Amino acid sequence: MSALRRIAGTLCAGLLLCACSSTPDPQRSVAPPAATPSVPAPATSSAAPVPTSAAPPIPGPSTYLALGDSVAAGVGAATPGSGGYVALLAGLLSQRLGCDAGPAPGCPLQVRNLAESGATTTTLSRRQLPRALELLRTAPDVRLVTVTVGGNDVFEPVVRACARAPQDPSCAAAVTSSLRQVDSRIDEVLRALAAAVRPGTTLAVMAYYDPIPACRLAPLSRLTDRVLEGAGSDPGLNDVLRARSTQHGALVVETRARLAVPGSFVGNDDCLHPSGAGHARIAAAFLDVVASPVSRR
Repeated sequence: MSALRRIAGTLCAGLLLCACSSTPDPQRSVAPPAATPSVPAPATSSAAPVPTSAAPPIPGPSTYLALGDSVAAGVGAATPGSGGYVALLAGLLSQRLGCDAGPAPGCPLQVRNLAESGATTTTLSRRQLPRALELLRTAPDVRLVTVTVGGNDVFEPVVRACARAPQDPSCAAAVTSSLRQVDSRIDEVLRALAAAVRPGTTLAVMAYYDPIPACRLAPLSRLTDRVLEGAGSDPGLNDVLRARSTQHGALVVETRARLAVPGSFVGNDDCLHPSGAGHARIAAAFLDVVASPVSRR
């Protein structure tokens, strides 16, 4: 039996040598080798599953969208583009998001400031609002929208009607008329923005400060208090802004107490604008209100 095995082994070896040294016929098709039946691996019950971890948030840019008047445009600061409250607030929020430390969700924070000097609720609705609604649809991750408007709606008509005779009935009529118009228009603006923002986007509205004591119109300080905060059952500008903000889910940023500090206003002939220090205080007031919801989105 062992001899037969040796003879068979010798023949197999010779055949293999011949096959290796022969040249294949180029016209001949070689059939593929028969598939080797797979042998299932033995089942093991002790193999542990490979752990999977949730993917970390993907770093990417976010957007801060600002609408408003000359205050939001930065007027009064030495360099409005970088020293206005919008730019300062963007820098503070970038720090909270961790953008200075490298790639992080929400970084970089891109600022889209649509504010215009002299803007009223009417011009904002006509010029800024359509652009804002488009950006809310297309801009990456809009985390914050701020609105600063209403001051120009009341300042010019009230000063014109009241500067010479604050007790004249025409003064009271001018205050009432201007506030009624602000109420209607700010309602339209905030209603449109609230309907357009995505879940998690913060909408914040500034309540106005009182710059009059620092300028040549200081004798009208009692009147400006009435215009801003109302009297009796008559609302003031800030009352209107607070009520409409609450109605449309916007946060209110109070600035009057923050700027009741010397050096907060340009002053003299400028009876409207905060100084560079005033803009920094407005940015700090906004930060206190919006930092938490913006950073945790």
